[in-house]
Amino acid sequence: MPPSPLVSVVGTGLQYPQHKLGPEFVPKIVTNCYEDNVAVLPIDYPIWLQDYILTNSECDSMFKQYGIPLATLAATQAIADWGGNAMDITHVVAMTCTSTSSPGFDCTLCQELGLAKHVRRTLVNGVTCAGSVAMLRTAYDLLLGATQQGKPARALVVAAETPTVYIKGWLDTVARDAIPNLAPTLFGDGASALVLSNGIGVKESERAAIWNIQGAQSTLLDEAGNIGIQCTPTGRLATFIWEPH
Repeated sequence: MPPSPLVSVVGTGLQYPQHKLGPEFVPKIVTNCYEDNVAVLPIDYPIWLQDYILTNSECDSMFKQYGIPLATLAATQAIADWGGNAMDITHVVAMTCTSTSSPGFDCTLCQELGLAKHVRRTLVNGVTCAGSVAMLRTAYDLLLGATQQGKPARALVVAAETPTVYIKGWLDTVARDAIPNLAPTLFGDGASALVLSNGIGVKESERAAIWNIQGAQSTLLDEAGNIGIQCTPTGRLATFIWEPH
């Protein structure tokens, strides 16, 4: 009986921005902007203390300015860790909740990395906390498909987020609707990347498997609404509600 086909992680990368905002950051904004009550930008950046809330398109522009460079650095690290030739990457699966553009940032990322024009791109958008697992599962299925065809396949998997640019919109929603939302204190900015391999046609320069992975999915039907994304005129606002039991 032939062995089951494997998909393996063969390279990793991680990139955080240079500025750090601690727990005191949210109260500072609340004190400055609301009378009744890790980041790509420094704490003294003008947008934090202005009354004006950035529009969705402005937040998207800031993601392109600050988030895509993070994604590029993380991807470059993962490719270097893998040790293979970037032109041998056959698939790119990218994920974000903080950009709404089409074409997505996966297109720009491939151009920045100099990947082949025929690389197969997939963008997973707005899937919140499940997004990284969803893109891993997507890449896993794509590589298994290549295995069934007997073809070598390498997938670059990249997640990039800059949620702090939405923080004024988050807090404005909390103040207006009086609904608690933990998102402003939980989510920072950053990017991470993996290179996956289906193990066919491995070259001498490629590193051995770090982990072998298997794809599966479970849907928790009774938890709908506790985690998600709200689309508003001022952006896509993450929702994270804790309910004590």
